[in-house]
Amino acid sequence: MSQFFIQSSGGSGPTVPTQFTTDYGIDGGSIVTPGTATPSGNNLNVLGGSGIETYSDPDTQDYVYIEIQNSCTKTGTTVGATTTDLCSIELTTAGTYVFESRVSGWETGGALGVGYAVNGTILSDGVTATVIGDSDGFAHKSIGLENANVEILASGLNSIIRVTGVADTTINWAAFTVYINVGVL
Repeated sequence: MSQFFIQSSGGSGPTVPTQFTTDYGIDGGSIVTPGTATPSGNNLNVLGGSGIETYSDPDTQDYVYIEIQNSCTKTGTTVGATTTDLCSIELTTAGTYVFESRVSGWETGGALGVGYAVNGTILSDGVTATVIGDSDGFAHKSIGLENANVEILASGLNSIIRVTGVADTTINWAAFTVYINVGVL
């Protein structure tokens, strides 16, 4: 009987992490900064909480995503006094939805900018969405972008964050929108 043996150049094989540092930990009810997570049986659970969700995509692969639940982050561009829909969220669950959106715009020449906070409430019956009301938390605009605008709309079953540009100007936009909803419990 013959035997064959290959030794790796490192001598002991790959290094596997035995602990992971976290922002904080809880030890007997007390907060510890930083915290340490130690895998059990070579498994580490990555869980969300308080509006945070975690997921793997594709499942069973080596990617873990940590995101804010019920949120949308998008970018877009307007060329002239056109509109662009930054976030479109389907409201399939009947209920009341409250949105908060932060939107920034930057004129591509770099000399002008805009910033907004827009809030709105939309009612959905699971078939049609209807805006109950909306308001601007703030709208800060460089001189020259006074005609730029952001609004929350309902179209069909969707909530839409729509931006409007300014004539003869190209604006790059970014939006971060979060929402909460309540319906049949």
